[in-house]
Amino acid sequence: MTFFSWTDRQPLRVAFSRRGGGDVSLFVTPEPDAVQLGGGTAPIELPAATNMEAGVMSAADKLKLDNIASGSFASVAQLQASTIEAGVDFVRTAGYGAPGDRGAALYARSALEPLHGGKVQSADGNWWALAEQTVTPQMFGATGDGAQDDAAAIKAACDFGVATTAKVYIPQTESGYRLGSGGHTIILSRDLTIESNGAELIVDHGAATTFSFEAEAVATPSYQGSTTRGEDEITVDSIAGISPDDLIAIDSTKVWENAWFYVQREAHVVKEVSGSTVSLGDPTVFTYAAASDGVTLTVRKPVALSVQGKLGIVYPLTQAGGPRVIDLIYLTGATLEGLSLIDRHRRMGSGPDPLFANWCIDTTIKDAFLEGCRYPINISGGSRNTRIENINSQFCWHPIDFNFGAHGGLVRNLTGRQNHATVNAHASFDIAYEKVRCTNAEGANLRSCGGRITDFRFVSTKSLGTNSMIWQSISFISEYAAGSTTDMAQDFDFVVDGVVMKCPNATNIAGCSLWAGSNLRSMTVRDSQFAGLLNGTYTPDMIVTVEGSILQFIRHRGKKLTVNGGRIMKAHASIPASLHGAANAAYEGVFGQDVSFNHCTIEGHDYVCQPGHTTSWRYTGALFENIALDFFTPDGTDSADVIAFLTAVTYRNCTMPGTNTLNRTVIVNGARQTLGSGVDASFL
Repeated sequence: MTFFSWTDRQPLRVAFSRRGGGDVSLFVTPEPDAVQLGGGTAPIELPAATNMEAGVMSAADKLKLDNIASGSFASVAQLQASTIEAGVDFVRTAGYGAPGDRGAALYARSALEPLHGGKVQSADGNWWALAEQTVTPQMFGATGDGAQDDAAAIKAACDFGVATTAKVYIPQTESGYRLGSGGHTIILSRDLTIESNGAELIVDHGAATTFSFEAEAVATPSYQGSTTRGEDEITVDSIAGISPDDLIAIDSTKVWENAWFYVQREAHVVKEVSGSTVSLGDPTVFTYAAASDGVTLTVRKPVALSVQGKLGIVYPLTQAGGPRVIDLIYLTGATLEGLSLIDRHRRMGSGPDPLFANWCIDTTIKDAFLEGCRYPINISGGSRNTRIENINSQFCWHPIDFNFGAHGGLVRNLTGRQNHATVNAHASFDIAYEKVRCTNAEGANLRSCGGRITDFRFVSTKSLGTNSMIWQSISFISEYAAGSTTDMAQDFDFVVDGVVMKCPNATNIAGCSLWAGSNLRSMTVRDSQFAGLLNGTYTPDMIVTVEGSILQFIRHRGKKLTVNGGRIMKAHASIPASLHGAANAAYEGVFGQDVSFNHCTIEGHDYVCQPGHTTSWRYTGALFENIALDFFTPDGTDSADVIAFLTAVTYRNCTMPGTNTLNRTVIVNGARQTLGSGVDASFL
């Protein structure tokens, strides 16, 4: 450290010591009139003093002298205004704007200008790089006072974390961090970790997504040839830059679901590359043709974002808009724990969508609280293998929304209260639900092309609208592809196990029903209780199995139906015509090529035994109670000789309607019975 004479600016030898009470003593030889610290915009001036005696300094100058002597500065601005001796390699600030503002940091001398935002240039032209393993937004100028726009500072902290592997820590503040701007993209070239202890991000803008976390691109090959659904290889013009474990995203212009106009998208892990072939970790979901389907590819590094601790995203009552806050794009293995996503307005259907995942693989979201938003957690864009666990939601439209071809999701331990629908998974594939509890919602909408539902309980006292199968009723929908151009007919299996739905105020029995869509290969229902099981269009190859369940009706139009145990009991006058089409509006019952009722109770139906398209019906050990039996198809199209086999069947208070016009044969305990117009029902 060099001092200069006040009069002739000649260097002087200076020694420091401390006397009792902590005062700084400065000893100068030879004795000057005054002493000044050279360089900078705010020099320290010392009044004249006798040799070996300290002059009287102001308190501010004492602090400056202490800082320089120890390599510490009150703020970044003071560091910028100072000249630092060549032998000093590290300096520290007591804050970013002022001491104690949580922006205190260690800086290391850098020979070159750092390539990240954690840098300061001192007055002598030297660069100082932030040298912390954990950084806060305050080190980049955030205040956390709820007034200043802190979005840019949070982005800068994240960019620094990516550049240096430092962890980003967002400390809780009394007023939260105001997000007053959007469009902040963080490109991840390596994994990034963000932690918090309960900080709140206060949304206060109507622009684009606040923060987009996007994996770095490594290649953009051109798609070649064509790919058939289920294949695990694609052909490209060049494999340059592509490595195993990279993420490859497939996009196209081909619409596969016409109700929402979703185009074909999916994400895959690169397994191998060779020649012009990229091998994928999983089979493709769709069929592609390069020329006609507008296929484009992008390859991204396999990087992840980790958010840990407790971090809240809040839309205050003063916020009219609803921009997204976090977009996850092309990430592999992202984990978000402890999020709170809250819209104070509780706007539900017109509310915000705070969190989106597009083209992501192996994402985990857990221990989250959701309130008042539209789609607080939205898994989209062909994202694959998403796990969502331990979620508490209230007053949301769809707390969790799988869409746009999401594939292989799992929702476990979800508790919902007064949501519009618990989970919505329209136009998605193989979504599984486990341990879901929902009260006083307007719908369940657990929809997926294939998948399973295990241990689901739904109780609602709300009145459900009529003809509201999709949006406002309590509906299990295994496939939603109205008007679809998909080539995936009958390619999925759906399992329902341990589902109980109770809605005493339902005005439409479809409100508590399970819908078997036309793309299903099989449907299995075990140990469940709800209104009914329906498949709305004739699907000749569908196989349905019902075991140990209590249903009000079954509306089956497929290849095979097997009912083992349980009860089928009628509690409503009829199935609404909207559920089974105008041509079949006059009756309910079952169509099937191979139908069996084994050791179950069938109670109170008007037309339980209509075997349209049937070649074999079997009732074994069944109990029929209070039924008007009709063993004929109403339109008379069935030409089979024997239409039903009844073995060890018990009847109680059953009758024949007496309107049959065609002779049919029924085998009752091995004996043939011919039924015709005005048939004698004495055999019952």
